[in-house]
Parts: sequence; C-alpha cells; structure tokens
Amino acid sequence: MLTSIWDTTRHSLEIADYFDCNSVVFPLLGCGSGGVHTHEGAQLICEEIWDYESTNLTDVRVIGYSDREVGILEDIVSNE
Repeated sequence: MLTSIWDTTRHSLEIADYFDCNSVVFPLLGCGSGGVHTHEGAQLICEEIWDYESTNLTDVRVIGYSDREVGILEDIVSNE
C-alpha cells in the first residue's frame, strides 16, 4: 500500500506539471481506513512532495479532514 501512495502522489504531481498547474491539494488518501497508519502515509506524501522537482507548481498542500489528521500534518511539517 505504501508504494501505491507514493506512486499516486508522484503521478499526481507529474500530471499537474504536465497541465501547467500552479497548485494542487492532496488529501490523505490511503491513510487510516485505507490500511496505512495515518502518520506513516502522511509522512510519505509530504516527503514525496518535498522531493519532487516541479516545473510549474508553486503551491502544493496536504489537507487533513479531522483535528487528528491536521495535528499529524503539523507534527510532520514542524519536524522537517
């Protein structure tokens, strides 16, 4: 499942670049109910975004739908 999250994140970034998008927002797909621990999946998504070298994207965000998810994302970003 981790490979699927990584592939989906990478492919989505590539598609956004292909269509000359300036911004994209990622939900925490596959995390929690998808079988991957939320923190582990969120970390993977964030790392892939940080590692991606975009030609167009200037605003890439990850959103959490619950206070718990937002807290996890804040923790990941503060440790970067």
